[in-house]
Amino acid sequence: MWTGSAAWRCRPVQSRPSRRAAAPASARLVTPSLASTFETWALAVFVEMNPLDARPDDFLGEELLVEKTPDGRPMLGQGATARVLLVSRISDGRQYALKVSLGPEHDERLKQEAQVLGSIRHARIVQLVAEHTYGGRPALLLSLAGTETLHRYLAREGTVSLERASRYGEDLLSALDHLEEHQIVHRDIKPANLGVGSVGKGANHLMLFDFSLTNASKTDLQVGTAAY
Repeated sequence: MWTGSAAWRCRPVQSRPSRRAAAPASARLVTPSLASTFETWALAVFVEMNPLDARPDDFLGEELLVEKTPDGRPMLGQGATARVLLVSRISDGRQYALKVSLGPEHDERLKQEAQVLGSIRHARIVQLVAEHTYGGRPALLLSLAGTETLHRYLAREGTVSLERASRYGEDLLSALDHLEEHQIVHRDIKPANLGVGSVGKGANHLMLFDFSLTNASKTDLQVGTAAY
């Protein structure tokens, strides 16, 4: 019995939401059973796979569909310990970020990040939605931090307006104040770990993410990004 714990490759043949395709007339004219078999084949071909090999239009378990990023990239990003995919959840049609461990040596850090995110909730901090395991690899389903990182935005736009800089500063300070209340130290605050985006037609705001170093030793000065 399939429990959805593995990752599966699925090549949809029709646009969502149904993702079903009728068999060609030539197949339907043979016999009902043969037509049914052909339709099943046309719907999807499932192959157990490593979630790190997932590409756009692949399914992970029964719930998540891997998507292309707005700029056509196959992933949202990758760090030293995990890769982040853009996915949509079939049950609600919403998009999320799926953070997948790169290997067993990084699994514990991802689990610790889940514990930290599960203990806090703030409008300017990414939210933990669920924990999953695909192909034996732990993964975190997270709210989207934005449409791009602050690093990418600044590289493209250059200097921001005083009003935007003030808003971003308030966003970050609000997030840090919340972390201090919960005695959590991020350890890697930088533009690449800050998402930029908006909800609906509202103004752009910052969203802090990547809490993979929060449990690192306070005396370990090698963690994080040296430039920051």
